[in-house]
Amino acid sequence: MLLLLFLISVNSLKIDNKKILICSEDKEVKVCVFIKNLNKREVKANISVIIFNLEDKIIFSKKEHLNIPPSGCYFDFKFKSREPLYLLRAKIKVDYEKNTLIKTVYFAKYYKPMQFLIYYPYDILRNVPTPFYVKVYRGSPDKPVKNAQIKIFLNNRLLLKGLTDHRGEYKTPLYVKEEKSGKMRIEVEKGAEKLETEFFVRVKGKEENMDVYITTDKPIYLPGQEVHIKIMVLQIPELKPVENRKLLLRVSDPHGNVILKDTLYTNEFGIAYKKFKLADDIRTGFYHIGVKGENIWQWHRIEVTEYELPKFGINIVFDKEYYTPNEKVEGRIECQYITGEPVAGGIVELKVLERWQNETSKITGHTDKEGKYKFSFTYPEDYYGVILELTVKDSSGFVVTKTLLVPFPRIKILPQGGKFVKGFKNKFYVLFKSVPNTPISTDLKIKVLGKEFTVRTDSLGIGEGEIFIGEDVEKIVFEISDKEERFKKTLRFNTYEGATYTVLKKRIYGKGEKIRFKIHLLDRSVNTILLAVSEAKRLYKRGNIHIISYDNFEK
Repeated sequence: MLLLLFLISVNSLKIDNKKILICSEDKEVKVCVFIKNLNKREVKANISVIIFNLEDKIIFSKKEHLNIPPSGCYFDFKFKSREPLYLLRAKIKVDYEKNTLIKTVYFAKYYKPMQFLIYYPYDILRNVPTPFYVKVYRGSPDKPVKNAQIKIFLNNRLLLKGLTDHRGEYKTPLYVKEEKSGKMRIEVEKGAEKLETEFFVRVKGKEENMDVYITTDKPIYLPGQEVHIKIMVLQIPELKPVENRKLLLRVSDPHGNVILKDTLYTNEFGIAYKKFKLADDIRTGFYHIGVKGENIWQWHRIEVTEYELPKFGINIVFDKEYYTPNEKVEGRIECQYITGEPVAGGIVELKVLERWQNETSKITGHTDKEGKYKFSFTYPEDYYGVILELTVKDSSGFVVTKTLLVPFPRIKILPQGGKFVKGFKNKFYVLFKSVPNTPISTDLKIKVLGKEFTVRTDSLGIGEGEIFIGEDVEKIVFEISDKEERFKKTLRFNTYEGATYTVLKKRIYGKGEKIRFKIHLLDRSVNTILLAVSEAKRLYKRGNIHIISYDNFEK
């Protein structure tokens, strides 16, 4: 987009306002000017052009002699700038027959500067490859800048340099040997444009890469209770315990006052332990437990409050395992004191909320002599994720609240080999449960590839089926419904051409059981044994692989 402003001098030669064309692309400008001759004869003229930048520095100039016919003529020129173009000024001067015509043109180009993103870890380990990623773009990430030069410095020493690819990306593993923690500088350069940023990185040896875990015996304490703190220090990524590590422990109250300070040492299991007792008149609120050591810093929060144990509990029982939109939800509320007696005559308030916490309905009433209350409402239309917010108040004024989700169905299909493979009989598993997390045992109707069959889910909510996928099938669509057709679900999958297909003997294995599986070879050009062992190690990285038998699979 161009913004033009003209200062015009009237003479026998004129520069036509309507025939000035200025085209700019990044750093290149093309200007075409039409000079109009008001005389009926040819006029000899000397034309000069000077281009100024924002700082009024000359970045381009040109002179040319023209014979301007009675019909007029065009004078055009183009130039490239070494810097991004934002606002330029062009001064056009025409000298002829002791007259001078001057025109000044201001034009602005809305130029999108270069930008870049960096993804890097805060900690860098010596002699360990660290992933590093730079994305260079102009305006938005979907407009990459290719062949931009990337330079990575640490403490002013050049570590790496390279060029971005056609996606504007520069990916490389970063190796650091003897360098110390300090400032890392990234420079991005493309032509005359140059960007850079600096940030602090922590460089440490592999043995210094540790993580600290702080736990307490409970999250909430009463004044006067004893607090048990356990600290575990592990070396990352091996998760090995760090022995005899010195730690400084500090506990501060909600106002930042230190109430406990001690020095601890980890044992052979990487664990340090400390217990202390809270004062009876201690300030309530959140307390911070901080642990500091060499290359270690971590904190944990506990709450000290004067809370009361609930005098009674409440439970909600639904009449169905799950509900779908427009169905009637019925259930009962059961309230019972910790002594076992029912909460009779309790005031019940039940709010039905959608997941954005907007109230859709409200139910009130009283529990009967058995401490029970029945309720019903209609599940909202086309909506999943209804929340019940229940409040019960007994005759003494004690209030107990509870919040829970109304159960709704969720179904998944998982291909046994990880994906559906063409030209093979694929086994798949169906997982059916109600949210939050209750397995549903039922019969499900499934339609796929023109076939219809029933899959039975067990007590774990898992069922299985098989389908043959032809070589020409690119996508498969599962249409699933329960036997009463209370709900329907459509799932879509892509199909793949694979070299192997894995079949397990069972779908669930217990700890210590031997896992037996078959790997079918779909591409006979690949070595059977090597491919089978490679696939087995990919699936079971921590197990010992033993080949029992193998044969050549005939397609």
